[in-house]
Amino acid sequence: MGGRTPPGPGDYSGRKLNEQQEVRFDLGGRSVAGVHWQRSDAEPVIALHGWLDNAATWSRLLPLLDCYDACAIDFAGHGRSDHRPVSIAYHFIDNVADVIAVADNMGWKRFGLLGHSLGASVATLVAGTIPQRISSMVCIEGFGPLTTSAEQAPEQLQKSIARYNSGTGIVRRFDSMQQAASVRAKSTHISLSAAKILCERGTYVEDERVVWSSDPRLLYDSPMRLTEDQACAFISRISAPALLIRADNGLDYLRHVYERRMALCPQLKTTVVSGGHHPHLEEKSVADVAKAILAFHSSGR
Repeated sequence: MGGRTPPGPGDYSGRKLNEQQEVRFDLGGRSVAGVHWQRSDAEPVIALHGWLDNAATWSRLLPLLDCYDACAIDFAGHGRSDHRPVSIAYHFIDNVADVIAVADNMGWKRFGLLGHSLGASVATLVAGTIPQRISSMVCIEGFGPLTTSAEQAPEQLQKSIARYNSGTGIVRRFDSMQQAASVRAKSTHISLSAAKILCERGTYVEDERVVWSSDPRLLYDSPMRLTEDQACAFISRISAPALLIRADNGLDYLRHVYERRMALCPQLKTTVVSGGHHPHLEEKSVADVAKAILAFHSSGR
């Protein structure tokens, strides 16, 4: 794809989806999987899902976005990507390097970011790490990572080490895809149809039982988190046009720090759509999310 330059604002009408293709990247002997929603001459974008979700989270939204030539990836330990080695803990910050490596593998010198929840947190750090390479950023239900104060860091690490040393976690097994989807829908407050989409990509069958493919260690405490000052330092470096989409019935565990973070990114636009924490995946709200993103791209950003 040769590092092509993205089209300019307002230059996105009527592109057809050329192909939806399964892709796989070798990142130093570890495989990262994804789905490439190909559109000729549209903006190259890497789409990043939420915690314990997978690339299928974009299955309803990306067909509506003719502004994007999007590669949606499964983070390490999620979906069809490899788990991190047993000897290596899951550090949130490592996802940043993986995203940049995927962009390099795609041949994209400049690219946009589309992220939901965890993916939105990763997107903000990528955009602050390599601002010169980022053409745009859209965050859904997240803006910057969970943080821990410097004083809390030793306890955070202590809890994490204790949990990692206790074992590799419990693998849940289900009698059917329907049962797995039903449990997922109830536990994360999403519709059954949305849960089924995630299940189709995020499970496998073993001994006639349905098993989630995600690494159980993703449920462990993070060994280290950034402090709020460190997170803000990344956000203050973001130079690309940016949009934050929040849901009126979404999660609000980060709402108390949004104002400070948003002030550090003066080009950031914000909008609110109806729905829960997964507005991009739910049939009732996906059209509103698509409308907001298309308006952002056509407005000159």
